[in-house]
Amino acid sequence: TFHPAKSGYRDEEWQLFHVAKDPTQLDDLARQMPDKVRELVDAWEAAARRFQVLPLYDGMGINRLQRPPEYDRFAQLVHIPAGTPTLERFRAGELIHDRSFRFRIRFAAGGLAAGDAGVLIAHGGQEGGYVVYVEGGRLVFEQNVDSRMRRIECAVPAGATEIVVDVAAPGQRRWEVALSAGGRTLAGEAGFWQFVGFLPYEGIDVGIDRRSPVSWALYRRHGPFPFSGRLAGVTYEPGAPCPDAPHLQLAELKRQALQYE
Repeated sequence: TFHPAKSGYRDEEWQLFHVAKDPTQLDDLARQMPDKVRELVDAWEAAARRFQVLPLYDGMGINRLQRPPEYDRFAQLVHIPAGTPTLERFRAGELIHDRSFRFRIRFAAGGLAAGDAGVLIAHGGQEGGYVVYVEGGRLVFEQNVDSRMRRIECAVPAGATEIVVDVAAPGQRRWEVALSAGGRTLAGEAGFWQFVGFLPYEGIDVGIDRRSPVSWALYRRHGPFPFSGRLAGVTYEPGAPCPDAPHLQLAELKRQALQYE
């Protein structure tokens, strides 16, 4: 059957073909064999329920937004110690997608020293992502969106035991980013792009930028740029959903879709 988007499911007209004798499906047998049509339709609907095919995609986007409840655990606080292998892409994305978030970069005894350099955290690659690094006495947050780079930076807060990166998602696919240490804001700016969908395509690295680099210019200068100081790890704290987060519209989309049931 062919189901036009946003139309009633009871308006469907099922077709029946004997594909062994009619491989090009020219002779519709549905009217001649209504019992066989009903048998196959019932079997299709039973299989659709069994294998969680329903709700069908109907132009409403429900299938993309409806998530199993067990996914909620992926949006909980997570600590990534220095030296940990790359945190997998899906798991990393759940910490930042469609929400505000914060991550705390912690240093071992002695804190961040004036001569330290290297990548503190990198999430993503050349297709898009963000990286926090120390270079030439500057602390830098840099974002890559389709190779368009945007950054904020400040002097390295020597002696700091923790750097906090706050990312607010006020809506309209924008981020507001602020760097702070010791309760003092060091740099901040609005207008960063909020990643959506499958981006960033690579996961999170702590203390190095493995594989595809977020910043190609930085990679050309230093390679993967492992951090030279005493980095303890990074803690991600997922926050509230942005006001226009797609899953917040799920209830309304379901209400609209039911009129076609």
